[in-house]
Amino acid sequence: MNRTGILAVLIAVGVVVAPLAEAQGKGGPRVTFEELDLNGDGSLTAQELQAGMAQRIQARFTSADINGDGELTAEEMKTAADSGRNRRIEARIERLDANNNGTISLAEIQEAAQERRQRGPVFDRIDANADGVVSAEEFETAQARFARRGGRDR
Repeated sequence: MNRTGILAVLIAVGVVVAPLAEAQGKGGPRVTFEELDLNGDGSLTAQELQAGMAQRIQARFTSADINGDGELTAEEMKTAADSGRNRRIEARIERLDANNNGTISLAEIQEAAQERRQRGPVFDRIDANADGVVSAEEFETAQARFARRGGRDR
């Protein structure tokens, strides 16, 4: 899988999974390196990352599918998202509010977007030594960085 494919999976996780996890009030269970290292070789390939995240998406989807019919209705999605909405908004303001005045200006949003573009694809940020695989150490470092930033990879 190419890096664009990995990025697409991670975006899907953010769009579909994050709101569902936050709605459960716990940010969802943290994935461990060992869960994603499917062949147990101590490193993550792009394929392993994709497969592991696909499993997590399935679990979160199933959790939000209240009536168990295999489809999410607008009501099910609203129910899953409503409880975490205020926390997400507050976290976003905290993350983007560069001058700490409690509000977000257009300039602050544009600055954050520019910084994000400069950092490159998500996999590249995790793969610190750029060898094409993610080691357990790189994974743990990225996960700690993600947790310090309130669940946002910045």
